[in-house]
Amino acid sequence: MGKLAIAAIVISWVIPISLLVNHIVPDPYMDQIFHIPQAQQYCKGNFRSWDPMITTPPG
Repeated sequence: MGKLAIAAIVISWVIPISLLVNHIVPDPYMDQIFHIPQAQQYCKGNFRSWDPMITTPPG
């Protein structure tokens, strides 16, 4: 089976499952509330900002 066929098969189930999950859980989810400001900085492109409360290295 070719790479394109495999990609089509994967896409055919990933998209419906993603839509279903987003329908069931429409709000953003984050396991620890103090990660939100760090995520906001990351989304703004501010990669030099780091919250010392987060012990897991970025990436």
